Amino acid sequence: MTISEFNKAMNGIDDRFLSAWEERQKKIAPLPEGKGKYEARPGHRRLWVLVLAACLVIAMALTAYAANFMGIREAMTGTLKQVSPGEAAYITPETAAAESDAGWSCALTESLYTGEKIMLSVTIRAGEDYILIPAYINGSYPVGEIGLSGNETLQEYADRLGKTLLKAEASMDFTDWDVNGQGIFPRSNGTNELTLILSSEHTLRGPETLTGTCTVYVWPLGQEEPTIETLPLSLTAAPEPEGDKQIFHPVVSDSVPGMLFQDGTLSKSLSGYRLQLPFTVTDKGLVDDYLKTYCEELDLWGLLDKSTGNVFYDIPTNDFGQATIQIRNSDSEVVGTVWIVEQIG
Repeated sequence: MTISEFNKAMNGIDDRFLSAWEERQKKIAPLPEGKGKYEARPGHRRLWVLVLAACLVIAMALTAYAANFMGIREAMTGTLKQVSPGEAAYITPETAAAESDAGWSCALTESLYTGEKIMLSVTIRAGEDYILIPAYINGSYPVGEIGLSGNETLQEYADRLGKTLLKAEASMDFTDWDVNGQGIFPRSNGTNELTLILSSEHTLRGPETLTGTCTVYVWPLGQEEPTIETLPLSLTAAPEPEGDKQIFHPVVSDSVPGMLFQDGTLSKSLSGYRLQLPFTVTDKGLVDDYLKTYCEELDLWGLLDKSTGNVFYDIPTNDFGQATIQIRNSDSEVVGTVWIVEQIG
């Protein structure tokens, strides 16, 4: 059911449905009668019945409108960034939706806010005359980009069917959250439905509640100015997982040129464990080129965060007492290693 169909349904509730609803309601719970000079008139009773019926239609319409949309877990299935069971428990349904005069509609379907990570799923639907494609591709890409088989390009496919390629993009914005570098992952669900997963991560926990918007941009291929719909949303952070923090001590604190390591902390996260290994920079010229980390014992890659010292996310276990961490430069060359040992007692 589209938003226009929903509005038409609301304006045309059949009297037979209202009468049946009123008779049913009398058996379950009486409608308000009023007393004395406030006794309900027949017109008021009909209005009350209409309100109850409208509530039922709204519930049915919203369920029908949202039930077939792809959510975060479905869209990320089979990718390297699948949602962990701990995170999945805090995925929240969203209801904001809009219908554009340009012939497409959009809806926020789900959100996830862990305190350190935001993920949103927003689905765009267009009419049968369009083929929806993510904004980063164009008509010369193969049809496999939207899950179809064959050797045609998207433009050839659209021309053969007499359809228009419609590009879609989305972004999120929050007052108290820096979304610079936010990621976007598209998943096609047919030729005229596209789900976009928006994501943003911080190394430190953000506010417990966030208020912001998701803006959807859609435009025909070759047209410069998009049509825009803005969807409001409010997010509440998942609670921090309980668990004791483990302290790891660097055996040699200056074993990597240009860096001086301090005690690190291994703490529980919704997606496993997170290792934060603080350090101070003693030679900025060297450290500016340091980018990656790797731990052979855990078989994990990470990015070196020079502001907070976070080294690894999503560690699957805390069952280790020591680890050797390689620091690598932008060419993936090892520039030094730091050996850390758990501090007991």
